[in-house]
Amino acid sequence: MDIQQIKKSLKILEQPLYFFYGPEGFYMDLASSYIDDRVPDAQRAFDYHVLYGKDSSVEQIIDVARRVPMGGPRQLVMVKEAQSLRQLDKLQGYLERPTPTTSLVMYYRKTIDKRKKIFKTILKAAEAYECKPLYDNQVARWLQQYLKSLGVSHDTESISLLTEYLGSNLSRQADAIEKLQLNLGEGEMISAKHVRDLIGINKDYDVFALQSGLASKNHATVLRIINYYEQYTKENPLVLIIGNLYRFFSDVMQLKSRGYKTEAQIRSGTHHRNPSAIRDLALAVRNYSPAQLRSAIHILHEYDLRSKGMNARSMSPGAVLKEMVGQVCV
Repeated sequence: MDIQQIKKSLKILEQPLYFFYGPEGFYMDLASSYIDDRVPDAQRAFDYHVLYGKDSSVEQIIDVARRVPMGGPRQLVMVKEAQSLRQLDKLQGYLERPTPTTSLVMYYRKTIDKRKKIFKTILKAAEAYECKPLYDNQVARWLQQYLKSLGVSHDTESISLLTEYLGSNLSRQADAIEKLQLNLGEGEMISAKHVRDLIGINKDYDVFALQSGLASKNHATVLRIINYYEQYTKENPLVLIIGNLYRFFSDVMQLKSRGYKTEAQIRSGTHHRNPSAIRDLALAVRNYSPAQLRSAIHILHEYDLRSKGMNARSMSPGAVLKEMVGQVCV
């Protein structure tokens, strides 16, 4: 979804209905803040209403939307957490005959069933925005575009670090970038050092170092890093480490199946641009057979479930990590 296009569309609210839907809340928070910042004081007093789905009924929303503007030509009604509304189908009649002087903006933080009559009507009547989560391989490009929209420059490794450590949670990414901006000098670009300092990454023990050790099957390096993680479990959450390793070995499996063996092939045929990451991927392709990669991915999936409380045994995070990595790096 294009952030600039959203802002352009919301600059002048003239449509009777705007509908944001889907599990990715970042775009909804962005739209909500953008709209709120642009509401004039004169309109805010009488013609700007914010309602919440869990505290409102559809009848109340319709009642507010049917009101006549008091201080200007239009009124704005914003409904947050619309997925919590009960009997949403009661909105059908209003949608078929919306008040022309009202802009109703709804944020529905769930996937919708487009086969249902009410959602068919909403999508037909509204200026609609589907807010989908990004796939892992889309995050780096999104970060580049987002930073460009903010006018902030960056180096390649900083994008890799943000991608690996914060993943596809766009709200966390945006918060991190905001914090990074506060610490930048005028015209200064975001570097890998800035990201490491912000997130608290020790370069000798970060997930890239662990991936490198696993890629080369360097047991001594892997054990040293795991021992470090065991001492600092709070700073190195198990679920985050497992997620990063799962993505790494999944990437290696894809490269193996495509017949990619060299760094040049990986660089030209994938989204990877970080030289260290490309080197580790090529190394893992050479050192792991297809059977070993399938086993590694299965093991990581099993331990991911354990880290989230499923089929879990009473073990410390450090012990779980040692056991898991011991099975992967054979």
